[in-house]
Parts: sequence; C-alpha cells; structure tokens
Amino acid sequence: MSTAPSLKNSAVLEFSQCAPSGETSVDYLPPSTISNPQRKQSGRVCIGITVQVSGTDLNGQDFLERTQTEHVSRSGACLLLNRFLGPDQQLTIRRPGNKTETVARVIGQVGIRQHGYVYGISLCGESDANFWGVHFPPSSADERHTLLRCTCCHKSERVALNEIEAGVLGANGILSRSCEECKAATFWQALPKQTVDQGSVAVAAQGSPGEAKVSRRKNIRTSMRASACVSQPTGARDVAPIIDISRGGIAFRSSNKYRVHSWVELAAPYTEGGANIFVAGRIVWQRSTLTGSHEYGVQYVKN
Repeated sequence: MSTAPSLKNSAVLEFSQCAPSGETSVDYLPPSTISNPQRKQSGRVCIGITVQVSGTDLNGQDFLERTQTEHVSRSGACLLLNRFLGPDQQLTIRRPGNKTETVARVIGQVGIRQHGYVYGISLCGESDANFWGVHFPPSSADERHTLLRCTCCHKSERVALNEIEAGVLGANGILSRSCEECKAATFWQALPKQTVDQGSVAVAAQGSPGEAKVSRRKNIRTSMRASACVSQPTGARDVAPIIDISRGGIAFRSSNKYRVHSWVELAAPYTEGGANIFVAGRIVWQRSTLTGSHEYGVQYVKN
C-alpha cells in the first residue's frame, strides 16, 4: 500500500466535506459496521516501553514528551500523548535505554485517557522490525485484504492493513490514506463485507451517496432539553446544551471549538454534583450557527 502524503492539517479535514449538505446524523460512521478488518500482519504485544517522542502538534507547537507504549507490534505501536495530532504527522521516537531512534507516522487516534490521547503510530524505517527489542509471534500468512471505499469519490479498493491501521479503522470507522482518484489524502471506510468478488467491488464503487446515507442512519435521534459535560485530558470541562441524543451518540451546541475526528469524554445527560458517568466519544461533524456558536455530533466509541 502506498504511503499517504504528509498533510500538516490533515486532522482538520472534515468528513462533512464529502457528506451530503446538511447532514447531522451522529451515527454517520459507526465502527460497529466493520466486521473485523483483515490484517496483513499479526502479533501485538501489550507492553509498556518508555520512549521519548518529539514532533510538532496541530497547534504548531514543538514538543518533546516522555511516555510509554500501551502495546507494540512489528509495524508500530499505540502510545499516550497529551497533544493534538492528526493523521500522517511525522514523529521522532527515541528509546532512552538503548539510545535507538526512528521516524514514525501518526495513523490515527484509538483511545482517550485521563492524561492524554492514545495514538496509533507506524514505524517508517525499513530496518525497524527489531526496534522494540520484542520477540513477536510469527507473521500471519493470510493475505486477504480489507475492502475500503473513499468517502469522497466512492472508489473501492482491496487494501492490506497492518496491525496499527486495522486498529485505527476499527476504533474510528475511517482511515486516512492516499486516493489516486482524488489526488489527495482522504478518509476511507470499510465496507461491511470482507470478501467480495470483482463484480461486487464495481457495484459498491457505483453506489449512490443517498443509498449510503440511508444505511448509516440506524439509531433514532430524540430531542432532549438537558446538558452534557464534555471533558478533555487537559482538565477542561464544557457543560453544553444537548440538541438530540440516540443510542449511537449525541449532538450538542457550544461556543468552544473542537476538532472534527478528535476524541472527548462526555456525560449525557449531566447533573452538576451528581454521580455522572463519562464515556468516550469522537467528534464526527461540526456546523457553525448564525449566533457564532457551534453544533457538534459525537459518536460513542469503545475505549
């Protein structure tokens, strides 16, 4: 698979740019429709390896953070950083213990914690197989590909995903990669069926946006006069009015700005001083209002 071109502000690419005008469904990209995407490589090891990570975040700030991996694989790792990062951003990873260093690429966010965001990263060096110093299980010989479709031009391709890419796709329902038709890095989503013949691929590529819209909206939205509390690892909390709510997520209105595709923790409905339960969610769309505030759609995600 070809490497997507680097985009400094790729995380602010809004999926709504390719969606029908006025789309407000918080169930727009349900990860539950993905039936375990096939992986070209297997062998993920849960281990905390101390690393130093340097790079530039989406706010243009250079940073150097010491953190630990949550798990590693031949192709990359998942690690915790208290920074806003987007797909295709480049990072430098150092292991202080043995003084080794390599370049990595952010694939996407896969979780949120009290002290930061969990990102999936892919190692870029050709000789990085032994970077972690971990003995991995033998690679799978299964070469079946995942069928992905570009959300902008609806072109479909069979793609071999590594461990990290499959994790990001499973967590978000979308994956940033290069599209030859669009000549840009766009967001792709997995089609429900893993294995189809060539005829099915052609049919899927020709499917109308209207048909896709109907299949995605599975949960009934209900208007609610209540508040939600949106929390971020920085400690900031935003109590905002709920527009509507469903089993898949909520829509709320706020004067604060949130990046599309960023993860938050939220309690909905929220009661000040009450026993509120916070769950993970992902901002899937944003719309500005005439009053200067913003409306957001949040999709619940597994964390």
